[in-house]
Amino acid sequence: MKKKLEFNHICANSDCRKEYYSCDYCSAIASWRSVACSLDCYHIIQKAQQPVEEHRTDITDEELQKIKEMPIAKVKEKTLDDLSDYVDVIEESGIAGAIEVINNELDNKAKSKSKNPKVKIND
Repeated sequence: MKKKLEFNHICANSDCRKEYYSCDYCSAIASWRSVACSLDCYHIIQKAQQPVEEHRTDITDEELQKIKEMPIAKVKEKTLDDLSDYVDVIEESGIAGAIEVINNELDNKAKSKSKNPKVKIND
């Protein structure tokens, strides 16, 4: 059974604020993915010299700090476990490739939901 991964970040680009998925490993190594939904947004943040703060929606600031203090090998091990349904992608394109696939899947799922809103019929 596939693990349920959800959006867990909000892009730090104040003009974007898109929800996206990023893994704990990205947070631990301070990857651009820990603060921005795309490289374009990351470059905008840098150019505007906006304060860069990670906006996670799935854990508290304290939990995030624990991840950042954890040995990197342990974080990577946990991340690979979290992404175990994407082993083939990881082998071919690395963790970054898997994150791209996950975000494409989540974006498509969100678009599908917005095109087919649930309609309530009153009795």
